[in-house]
Amino acid sequence: MIAVGDREADFFELFEAQRHHPRVNLLVRAHHNRIIGKKVPKLFDQMSEGPARRIMEVEIKGLTERLKSSRQPARPARLKRVAQCELRFRQLTLPAIIKGVAPIKLSTVHIKEISPPEDEPPVQWHLLTTLEVKDANRAQQVVEYYLQRWQIEDYFRVLKSGCKIEALLFRTAERLRRVIAIQAVIAWRIMVMTLLGRQSPDWNPEIMFTSDELNFLNDYAKIYRLEPPASLGPAVQLMAHLGGFRQRKQDKVPGHQIIWNGYNKLSTSLLAHHVGIQIGIEKGIEIGLKRAADQGGEPVVQTKLS
Repeated sequence: MIAVGDREADFFELFEAQRHHPRVNLLVRAHHNRIIGKKVPKLFDQMSEGPARRIMEVEIKGLTERLKSSRQPARPARLKRVAQCELRFRQLTLPAIIKGVAPIKLSTVHIKEISPPEDEPPVQWHLLTTLEVKDANRAQQVVEYYLQRWQIEDYFRVLKSGCKIEALLFRTAERLRRVIAIQAVIAWRIMVMTLLGRQSPDWNPEIMFTSDELNFLNDYAKIYRLEPPASLGPAVQLMAHLGGFRQRKQDKVPGHQIIWNGYNKLSTSLLAHHVGIQIGIEKGIEIGLKRAADQGGEPVVQTKLS
């Protein structure tokens, strides 16, 4: 198992704790430009020393501008792009900051963008890992591991903001664990549904939707004159429509939050859909019996309630 952490995970005690759990490796983006020793360059300077071992392409996620708030610093916008980056790696030892604890030997991987867009600083990552890195292939693999952090953070955002696990109130930890386990599966389903809807829109929608859900989405599409859920892509788009997505020209593809809102409404709408069908059947039978009685006939009613 590899635990991936951003810069807030860069503290000595975490690496010390890993020594007692060797089956879990750490991969952390460095935040502190540490003093490594006397009369030697600091951590970041050592990591960026020497010629690049490889030039690799890294897909950089775009960021919107964020204004300064009481909780978060300001952040400039960043273009989504595929960056050409220099790759370096080496072995370093972090000096101990806890009395009686030995220094920690780590592998380090450093990438830096070669030609960033105008008016944007180059993307640069200093990565610390307990994984053994002896060649450029392994160093590139470590960078690819770190790239998964964005998807991991998206998952926990769905789990916390969508499933609202931090707002759960139970008397025992055991009950809390059970509910979080269920919500973890729901969050996974939301993420997979969102990603497959983009990447494999022609797949059979029954991969992610039940027959009852598809029946409701089909009726919903008829009312709003939308594309019926004949494949996975339209089915996900319909659920996004439930969540407030309107496919305007300026709108991007629906994200996890929109899909979560749609899934939440789908769950409640499905119950109303069942009730509506059942009432429709019963009302139809009642009207048929009344008309037959008014005409003096003996009605034969054949129906199947479901």
